[in-house]
Amino acid sequence: MKNIFTTLIASILLTACATTGTSEKSGSAEKPNDIVFTGFSESADGTMTQKMRGFICPANVNDLELRKAELLRPDGSDAFCNYHNAQDTIFTAYLSEFPDGSFEDYFQASFLEVSSAMQGQGLAYNESLSNTCGLSISSELSFAQLLSVIKQGENGDNEININLVPTAVFTGPGNKMSVMSVHETDQHEYLKYRYSLPGTTEEDTKIACGFLNEQVKFHKKFINEAKGIDTSASKKQFSDLLKELEAAKE
Repeated sequence: MKNIFTTLIASILLTACATTGTSEKSGSAEKPNDIVFTGFSESADGTMTQKMRGFICPANVNDLELRKAELLRPDGSDAFCNYHNAQDTIFTAYLSEFPDGSFEDYFQASFLEVSSAMQGQGLAYNESLSNTCGLSISSELSFAQLLSVIKQGENGDNEININLVPTAVFTGPGNKMSVMSVHETDQHEYLKYRYSLPGTTEEDTKIACGFLNEQVKFHKKFINEAKGIDTSASKKQFSDLLKELEAAKE
């Protein structure tokens, strides 16, 4: 991968404060007195929810069963949920805030960490499949992104560039694949996915990254709701703009 930054994210706090308890299933922070609850709550169907951030971890995603939902920082700013099944397919979603680093810093630090782990398992970075995955996810733009792209064209630009979603695909012997993708949900806040499953081909990659794309849309919906962001306004803007463009062609 070109232009790999060597800047690493500061060490993640893995140990909770001595005064912070953990729940039996999730290992998340219990509610301290007079402090906003930062951990996960469990619903009757087994869904784990970090309500303060809108981070939802269903009990099952397809045939994958939720095994963990935990905080990596006691203030709730870094959390993950982990799934896997009997076929050793593993899916992990992270919602993390790093106020002192850029999106590029976070991706490159994550890439270096995952790359090192994959090498230990005999898997190597595959640039071609990484581009296939990034383009596959980028093709499903949000309404806000579509508005931005169309407005670029309205402003007279001859070329509209759609950046690939930062993605890394690793493949290795034994029909093994592992995918990492990173998505910015807000300034200095990121969704990161790790997805390990059988497969090595381009078609396997498209299917895996299609799954990740659905997870992005699912998580962003609830994260936006927790922040009070109404995406229906963007949808109306997009619809109105399309009508204006169609009218201009006539």
